[in-house]
Amino acid sequence: MELFYKPYEKICFSPKTQIFISACPICIYMTKLISLSDDAYAFLSIEKLSDESFSKVVKRLTSKTKGSLLDFAGKWPGGSSEAKNIFDKILKERHQY
Repeated sequence: MELFYKPYEKICFSPKTQIFISACPICIYMTKLISLSDDAYAFLSIEKLSDESFSKVVKRLTSKTKGSLLDFAGKWPGGSSEAKNIFDKILKERHQY
């Protein structure tokens, strides 16, 4: 169990239970023990950034928040003629239905 002192905030025991204290509140974060295979641990270790905890790695990798489609703009590795051929093929297949 880790204790974090956060002055003038609420004590958080769980997302559903909140206790407010006006003087010197303490947030208590519980840790959970999980088992990982060696290859899963190796994968997480590779994905882990130097300033990141394993909890943050899991949160980052499992986050449901996706980036914008605009993040992919200009990422097409092929030429413009190849992209045009693919786009034309997609339009042709759409018109069949």
